[in-house]
Amino acid sequence: MSKNCILCDKKLSFWNQPVFGKGILKSHERICSSCFMKVNNKSPKTAANLKRYESTEIKELLDSNKNTQTVKNSIGFQVTVTTPVETDTKIDSGKWEIVHRKTQRWTELGFGDNDKFPGYGKLYEREFEVWYCDIGSKNRKGIQKFSDKYPLNYDPRDYQKIVGEGVYVEALTNSRGYEALYTALDNKNRKRWYLALISKKPLWIETERAIEKEVETKKKIEIKVPEGWNLVQNHSKEWKALGYNNGFPGYGKIHEVTFDVWYCNVGSKEKNELTELKTELAIYKDDNLYYFERVYKQLNELKDAHLNFDRLTRTNGYEQLYSTTSKKKRWYLGVKEMTPRYIFTAGAD
Repeated sequence: MSKNCILCDKKLSFWNQPVFGKGILKSHERICSSCFMKVNNKSPKTAANLKRYESTEIKELLDSNKNTQTVKNSIGFQVTVTTPVETDTKIDSGKWEIVHRKTQRWTELGFGDNDKFPGYGKLYEREFEVWYCDIGSKNRKGIQKFSDKYPLNYDPRDYQKIVGEGVYVEALTNSRGYEALYTALDNKNRKRWYLALISKKPLWIETERAIEKEVETKKKIEIKVPEGWNLVQNHSKEWKALGYNNGFPGYGKIHEVTFDVWYCNVGSKEKNELTELKTELAIYKDDNLYYFERVYKQLNELKDAHLNFDRLTRTNGYEQLYSTTSKKKRWYLGVKEMTPRYIFTAGAD
């Protein structure tokens, strides 16, 4: 069996193959997820019955009836648009494999925390084109491409390795012909960055938060509670009495955390509405905080939001500093103090 896609010659791996053998042709040759989606966009019926077709038949299908045109979008960038015949871009939700955090399957896929955290949601391999314009100019410079594996609603992964630390992206409502378009203003170097999503393909993996008990586990796992700490499990009376039903604090050593919370308008460094907030959160073994709903939902402006915060390397004098973008504002959570509550939280039995 060939280890490369028979259509594009891409090396095949778990990450780029259709699941459940859906990419296997009549001759037992295989195609990658990207080519499978092209076939599906051309003819969903053919994609659903690939085992009936030879590779030559699939190639003829993809080469037929393409309508390609190059247009200029509203900011002067050229975008090539290919319109296939018999387009059906709906993705069957039944194809997605749901993988919960902290399960054996999660580990098998190479997922973890920090740099190995894949985000929560349906995972896609996304390709971005990146460039910048000097402020006041529309000439594109430094054009490059990069890809990531992330849910569609997440910002481009590790984008600061390209645009520079301390420069933050914001999704534009008008994507100007691209799948999505992000921008970032680098005031120091007088640059306006653009990150355009030019292609995406599903990995057929949907990640979700950890479940209370993995189905594969046959015997109850003993919870190791640190000496001097009191165990409180999810769904218990103590859990409810502590108010943890009103915002998940995380599992681990609970601390009362005091934050300075403020925002800067995108492109500005001026602090607005500096507020001190306190709440109880779990500090994980890697010294990170992961769940911030109990913090930002105390603010009227963010109480209905669903935000993911990133920990910053530069802390500006705080013990830890986290940040995210929402509606043209860059929000900051600066950890001023962490006081142990000697409560150790864990999942239910």
